[in-house]
Amino acid sequence: MPPGSRPAGRCAGGAPVCWPWFGLHATGPVLPAHGFARTVPWEVTESRALADGTTEMALALVENEQTRAQWPHRARLSHRISVGHTLKLALTAVNTGDHDFVIGEALHTYFEIGDIDDIRITGLEGAEYLDKVGGGSARRRQDGPVTFAAETDRIYLNTEYRSRMRHRRRALEAAHPYRQER
Repeated sequence: MPPGSRPAGRCAGGAPVCWPWFGLHATGPVLPAHGFARTVPWEVTESRALADGTTEMALALVENEQTRAQWPHRARLSHRISVGHTLKLALTAVNTGDHDFVIGEALHTYFEIGDIDDIRITGLEGAEYLDKVGGGSARRRQDGPVTFAAETDRIYLNTEYRSRMRHRRRALEAAHPYRQER
């Protein structure tokens, strides 16, 4: 978010950062859905142009009274972006405190597509997910490629997969590395 700008509510487009929770907050229903990371200032900590024409940038979430009021845990959140022949996004959360806590995070990507019937996602076969259309509490396992025959809203859990979305002649590949560090 640029300095001096104000969040206009929901983000639509790009890859908004959802952190430190995804969806509604478990105990604070008045807190913003998908956390606060997409509505507070970030600081550019690094920026460089590479010889191949790629531009890399690193951002860090800036803690303030608003973030501390919603999230009492000590943590560092960074977002690395690389733009060149390919787009690479990496989100890293580090617990800087002395007690464990649980987070939810996502790069909530949006993709322009034509007919939803033309979409096929491979690489998540066998992954566990929550079906939010069906209430979101039952864990299910992905059987075969992801296709869309009805409303679909899923959260794939702890993915260590590489998925590929195919739309007609276009393909998008996404890596979902999941590591737990302290």
